[in-house]
Amino acid sequence: LLEEVDQLDIAHLLVELTHGGALRLFDLDTGDLRSSVQLSEGAQIAGFDLVGRLLLAVQGRAGRLTAYDLADGQLIWERAEVHDGFLHDCGAILCLARDASIAGVDWSTGRQLWQLDGYVAVQQLDRAHLLATTSHEYDRNAAVVDAVSGRIIGHLPDWIVLAPTADANVIV
Repeated sequence: LLEEVDQLDIAHLLVELTHGGALRLFDLDTGDLRSSVQLSEGAQIAGFDLVGRLLLAVQGRAGRLTAYDLADGQLIWERAEVHDGFLHDCGAILCLARDASIAGVDWSTGRQLWQLDGYVAVQQLDRAHLLATTSHEYDRNAAVVDAVSGRIIGHLPDWIVLAPTADANVIV
C-alpha cells in the first residue's frame, strides 16, 4: 500500500475535504480532479492535516485520530487522538513531538514504536536518521537517532542546532 502512495506527488495536489466527508484531490498544474472518494466518517471530521502521504483526520465527538491513504481515501489505521503533540513526516516513520518527549510512530499501523524523554524537537536528517534536540539552555544537547529503533547513535554536546540541511548535515 505505501509503495503505491509513494508514487503520488502530493506537492502538486490540492486536497479538499468537505463537511460531508468527500475527499477530493485536484492537480494544481491542470486543475483536473484526480480522485474523489467518500470517507467513512463523513461529517464527524472536526479537522485534518496532511502528513507525508497520509490524511490524518480528527473525529470530533469520538476524539480519535484516523489515517487515510491519500491516494484512494481508504482507512489505514485509527488510534486515540493525540492531545499533547503533533505528528510529522520523518521518512521511515512518523514523528510525534510533545512538550517533554519525542516518539516514533509506525506509518502503516499508527502504533508508537519508541519514545525518548527529555527531547522536545525532532527533525529528519535522512530517511533513516533523525536529529533530536532539547530546549534547555543549560543542556545544549542534540542527538542523532536511528529512526526505526529510536536508539541514540551519537551525541552533539554543547551544540545549538539550528536546522538540518537537505544533505543530512546540520547548521549549528
